[in-house]
Amino acid sequence: MIGIKRNHIEIIGVIIVLLISVFLWNSRKNEIEEISKNSLPTVAIIIKHEVIGIGDGYYVTYRYNVGDREYIKTDNYSRKFATCYKDSSCIGLKFRLYYNINDPEKCVINFNQEILE
Repeated sequence: MIGIKRNHIEIIGVIIVLLISVFLWNSRKNEIEEISKNSLPTVAIIIKHEVIGIGDGYYVTYRYNVGDREYIKTDNYSRKFATCYKDSSCIGLKFRLYYNINDPEKCVINFNQEILE
């Protein structure tokens, strides 16, 4: 009897996690669609790199300017800059960023579009 209850609880837990994941993915997808309809490009510069936890806890902090205002964001980028924590090689790299013209804090950075000078 206890085994059956435990299985039910585990199944419910998995369903809850899946629902939360779908909700978060859909929210981000909607935000990206909104940005793509009303966006302008700018340049983002990586200013900090962090490894948080174990596994895919790689984060970069970048800054970008819209008009005379500076914005700072942190993003999980998977393993694109996995060696940056050793040599800081990603600090100062520039990338294309698209921001929502109505709310510049909403943005999408493209780590595949490095800006070379």
